[in-house]
Amino acid sequence: FVSSEIGDLRVLGWDEGQLQVKFEVSIAARNERSAKDFTDDIQLKLFSNDNGVYLKTHFPSLKDPKRRVVLSRVTVKVPMNNKLTCENAFGTISVLGVEGGLRLNSSYCDVTLDEIYGDIEAANKMNPIRITNSTGNINVKNSLAAIIIEECEADLDIENSYSTVELRDCEGTATIRNSGQVVVRDHIGEVNIENSNGTIQVVELNGDLRALNAYKPLFVQEVDGSVDLTN
Repeated sequence: FVSSEIGDLRVLGWDEGQLQVKFEVSIAARNERSAKDFTDDIQLKLFSNDNGVYLKTHFPSLKDPKRRVVLSRVTVKVPMNNKLTCENAFGTISVLGVEGGLRLNSSYCDVTLDEIYGDIEAANKMNPIRITNSTGNINVKNSLAAIIIEECEADLDIENSYSTVELRDCEGTATIRNSGQVVVRDHIGEVNIENSNGTIQVVELNGDLRALNAYKPLFVQEVDGSVDLTN
């Protein structure tokens, strides 16, 4: 379990049976004393219990208006076969090479997930989620920012609102619920779409298609399977 309160979080899977952690912080303040008083209260906690190993960062309140966090970056190497849970806010999350599956909960983060083998459950808001080169069941939710999934072999459950869903070069059953643009290209497997307030575009689908749209058009081209469209 990796939790970062703010800033950039990068998690890498490796073939060692231990954690390796690098925590970088840079503070701007009115003077060196003020900066030191703040950084002395920043915490990096590492502990374990019956449920697993926990890594958490904690920042004190920014009471002085002339103090600000210029950089907060946590880089963690974790055993690749372990199941991973990540949390972060107001920064970025990058996860690469994890084989035990991933559960992610974030807000206001740019999220990038690559080479995740195992089930993915990811939730975000206000910033995009990109998932590539992954296998397993993928359940992803976002709002007000894009969801982009490319080159994955997975059954997909995708939910978004007021932004874009893009599904490219994937294989598996896909269920998409959105209120914005939906693009599906070069997909193998059944696709079910419920959408409103954005166009639906499906090109080169090998599988059945059911699509329901409201207030915007549907564009469908080169589908090898049954097609059921409602507008």
